[in-house]
Amino acid sequence: MLIIDDRYYREYEGEGEIDFICQKNGRKVKKIQIWEGYFLSILNGLIKNGEKPVGMLCMLLISDTWDKEPWRIPDIQEMIIVFEKYDENNFSESERPSKLLLDLLPEVLESIIKFLKEVKENNGDVYMEYL
Repeated sequence: MLIIDDRYYREYEGEGEIDFICQKNGRKVKKIQIWEGYFLSILNGLIKNGEKPVGMLCMLLISDTWDKEPWRIPDIQEMIIVFEKYDENNFSESERPSKLLLDLLPEVLESIIKFLKEVKENNGDVYMEYL
């Protein structure tokens, strides 16, 4: 049975959706759905002003990696480390989200990190998919 956490997409049906999907033994067992607006804001909060993204962050920013078909995250631990570097001080004034959105991003991010850690601990695979 597939367990779906859609609380960060529920009010945005019909808009862009990013799914993190846990697969175990070739079967989808758990999925977290994120509204594209939350996810893109999180990505912006990962990029330090003036620094060039490298590694897994660079792969996230290159949409060809995961926006056409599900993409297996090759190193879950590295992805966790990338997401843990989120800092709302990384936003420039022009790309800073509204206060309401900014206040919710740490909660969304914590859910993603928790999901990734659970999958890693249970020796699963994580796929990202853009819908």
